[in-house]
Amino acid sequence: GLWLQHIANSSLTNKHVSTMEKAVQKIMGNVAAAYMGANVSVGVTQIVGFGPAANRIGALRLSRATFNFLGNVREGAIKEMVFAKSAYMKDRAWNFDRDIREAINERTMNSLTGGNSGLRQFLFWFAGAMDTFVSIPVWLASYEKGLVDFASPGIDAEALEQKAVEYADMTVRTTQNAGAAKDLARIQRGGVLLKLFTMFYTGIGRLYNLTREEYLKGHEMGDIPRLAAHILATYTVPFIVADAIRKRTWGPDEDEDDENDAAHAWFWWLGKGTLSEMTAPLVGVRDFANLIFDDYSYRSTPLDELGKSVERMAGMVKRAMEDDKDMDWGKFVKESVTLSGPTLGVPSKQIMTSVRGFLDALEQWDERGTLERAVLTPIEILMGPGKSRRK
Repeated sequence: GLWLQHIANSSLTNKHVSTMEKAVQKIMGNVAAAYMGANVSVGVTQIVGFGPAANRIGALRLSRATFNFLGNVREGAIKEMVFAKSAYMKDRAWNFDRDIREAINERTMNSLTGGNSGLRQFLFWFAGAMDTFVSIPVWLASYEKGLVDFASPGIDAEALEQKAVEYADMTVRTTQNAGAAKDLARIQRGGVLLKLFTMFYTGIGRLYNLTREEYLKGHEMGDIPRLAAHILATYTVPFIVADAIRKRTWGPDEDEDDENDAAHAWFWWLGKGTLSEMTAPLVGVRDFANLIFDDYSYRSTPLDELGKSVERMAGMVKRAMEDDKDMDWGKFVKESVTLSGPTLGVPSKQIMTSVRGFLDALEQWDERGTLERAVLTPIEILMGPGKSRRK
């Protein structure tokens, strides 16, 4: 059917696209580079993938595999072994996210020499490296689990090896980002315009399938502990980790002196964060939930930012000309960098993050000791200023 055709030729749905759709496709590649290119926070956040995997194969088993991998990471023996056994894992570096894969492919196919694809690959190198840091331990733990679970007197060593490899591949595909054609949700396999509304969906689309699978196993009273453990590992813990990475602090923004108020604030923070993560795979519902639970400015697609930047820049120029006001060159440069992302494929998000982090570190330089300067300054330049709690 169409699914098999899509796997055989992932560009099938774009075979007869219009000139306008080709332009949108190119801008989408630029948007992927703008938002995720060289983005340190995007790379570091890959570690939240340990949560769903731990729920699937066991936290202890995954911990052992992770420490085993880290202990041998310099030699690269485990990585080479995994790549030798699994063609899927060997090709995963550029296939773990649909938008990254298509951004690289778009640049490669549309450049006369393909030379620019090397730069595009470099922009996504760190995200791919961090995905490898997570996916290899997940694969290794799943492979070892498969060798135990599938072992029986009637199966020979070769068949057991094949089953364990297939199980490990499946576990990585279903618990981690997976952007290859066969791994995409149906809503992601449409034409260019449909893909526009599902940008950055790869990382969260798998969560719906994981939760649906757990729900279908049973949802009676006796299943509540299992479902609660799934929600905790798949949604709550990843939310806490991602929030800490983004803000470099824990918990709700406001500290309460009263214990009851503090407990309520923490409960509300965890609850709305978990619910926000749970609604993320539901296109449309997630936007409605974010409007209710978070400081959120609605946008139907990431391209909305392009129009807003043009509007703000035009407004600044108009006010400077008509009202005889001085141009705010700081804001103008900021909007220009933002605009350069979707139009030129510049990693504008990371550029602005680094600028904000540098200015914040410079402002607080005199207030910090030697150790804080040495540790916090590079972190802020790479990941932006942390969000301090309001007192």
